[in-house]
Amino acid sequence: MYDIVIANGLIVDGTGGKPYHGAVCIQGDTIAKIVRYDEWQIPEGTPAAIPDAKQVCDACGHVIAPGFIDIHTHSDYSHLSDPRRRSCVGSGLTLEVVGNCGKSSIPVADPNSENLYALSNLIARGVSRNDFHAYDVTSYGENISVKGSAINIATLIGHGNLRNMIAGFEMRQLTPGELQRMCDLCDDMLTQGAMGVSLGLIYVPGNFCNTAELIALARVVARHGKVMCVHMRNENDRVFEAVDEVISISRETGCRMEISHFKLMGTRQWGKARELLARIDRAKAQGVRVTCDQYPYTFSMSGIAACFPTWAQDGGNPALAARVADDVTWERILPEAMKIIDSRGGIGNITICNTGRVNYPEMIGKTWPELAAEQGLPVMDALRAAVIKCNGTMMCFYKNMSDEDVLTIMSRPDVSVISDGTGYNIDCFTGAPHPRNVGTFPRFFRMVRENNLMPIETAVTKVTSLPASVMMLDDRFGFIKEGCAASVTVFDKDTISDQATMQDGTLASKGIDYVIVNGSVVFDHGTHSDALPGKLVKR
Repeated sequence: MYDIVIANGLIVDGTGGKPYHGAVCIQGDTIAKIVRYDEWQIPEGTPAAIPDAKQVCDACGHVIAPGFIDIHTHSDYSHLSDPRRRSCVGSGLTLEVVGNCGKSSIPVADPNSENLYALSNLIARGVSRNDFHAYDVTSYGENISVKGSAINIATLIGHGNLRNMIAGFEMRQLTPGELQRMCDLCDDMLTQGAMGVSLGLIYVPGNFCNTAELIALARVVARHGKVMCVHMRNENDRVFEAVDEVISISRETGCRMEISHFKLMGTRQWGKARELLARIDRAKAQGVRVTCDQYPYTFSMSGIAACFPTWAQDGGNPALAARVADDVTWERILPEAMKIIDSRGGIGNITICNTGRVNYPEMIGKTWPELAAEQGLPVMDALRAAVIKCNGTMMCFYKNMSDEDVLTIMSRPDVSVISDGTGYNIDCFTGAPHPRNVGTFPRFFRMVRENNLMPIETAVTKVTSLPASVMMLDDRFGFIKEGCAASVTVFDKDTISDQATMQDGTLASKGIDYVIVNGSVVFDHGTHSDALPGKLVKR
């Protein structure tokens, strides 16, 4: 007798092969047997037989797929905020990779630093550092085990964290000795089982480094056979140059590079997606190991610090706020900030969604021109005042991508789907969460269906086996195969859809029937169980 049988479904197994009707039999945390109904020679007109099981999940003809895998999230602490992970499980997610964009929960030099808030994405409300005693990969896994998690978690190591351990938030190049110490620390974290290293080259302190520093770090990653995930230096006016830097690092070191949330921001770059993808394709044809991922939205979310020149961010967010407050320095910052804001989509396309440690609800959901009009101020004066008030930590939505480019990138079978989101506890969250936190994967399937982008078997690979292969976890995850991890998502391909919007980012998605993680049902037609079978996945 099996523990669970998922019966009467259309199995889309993650290989890209033709779907088939059957049942998936689970024993413990492993897929024990796949039953193809066409092999049973069931007489026509009779119901399909169901193997004996303690629990039967009737798929009712819907898709039985490998559990969805999100290789780019910022949910480093989300298991503390809500172990049941209600904000993401309902979208079909079974495994996420945290520690992206150069920011991870470990290692951390000073757990009491004000800059920790930005560096570690400690934005899930209700979370206390007192609940988190991890300092390396091993202790991070222990923290997840003690606190519990409904889904599996894997972690990258943020380059920003590594650099902060060595040189703080100083805007300078590392000495040869410091660079070696950083590489040694990276080597230790990778040996303990981290998936690789992430870069955040528009964020402090990652934006202070030169390419030589990244090449040194990439050599360490390559030696471990792991991956370097890159939030590039530029995704707008200099996006082609930024892609060239990623290609050059891979060519120089042999390191596998993943370009994070691949996009073209700002109207001057719109329509160039095919040209940019062609540049990557040419490099891959020459043996360069570069892949990409994408979220299915035309607006991004980032800190307000991204709108300011690199030199103004020296020392982190509090130092940025202090410079903005100084009249003389503000006069120097202003023209540079206006140019950056223009390249990111323009001041009218930026909406405030989170105000940092202190909640200012009167700002949430407003564009900068709207807030300025309320305050009777010029728009950049209103922005300046808010940055000072929030100590530089506020987050914003940036409406800066074109539908055409998003669909062009999405149509590629070799581009993984990611959320770039953060899991949160809906009961105590303040601000306006990005809808990608709850809607990414259902939205992707809806957009594929409505735009007839690809067959269902190709779409499933983009959220399962492809991201698993990027992280080199495809020996355990990403497939409906005997011997693989029993992490499975069942959904209705004809109705699966997101409902969350920029105005209400908390609305649950539709069309997800079951989510099973490591052999435990964590989601059943809208009901979240109390099961916490997730664990830290290492490689």
